[in-house]
Amino acid sequence: MADKDSGRVLAMARILAELEGPAKAAYEYSDEHPEATLAELERKLFELSRDCFAVVLAELIEERRQAEEGGLVCPCGGRLRYKGEQARQQETLVGLLQWRRGS
Repeated sequence: MADKDSGRVLAMARILAELEGPAKAAYEYSDEHPEATLAELERKLFELSRDCFAVVLAELIEERRQAEEGGLVCPCGGRLRYKGEQARQQETLVGLLQWRRGS
């Protein structure tokens, strides 16, 4: 439980750090487009904030991976073999998600 909590604290720190850039960009967009409608501002904010939650999704997947791999046994009854790290990525609703399997 402590590992999960510390991972989430680190994820929150990364989210807050990543949010600073998009927040500044939103203010700049508003300053540069004073005629922008509420809908245009919403679209811009959605566009700018999309990737901020990818780190949350990555953390949740990592938590589940660790829990799942802790109890894995090969169907033959033998030990699982490490096949090396594999990079993966997928476009999600909250942005591009990147992770490594086998680490």
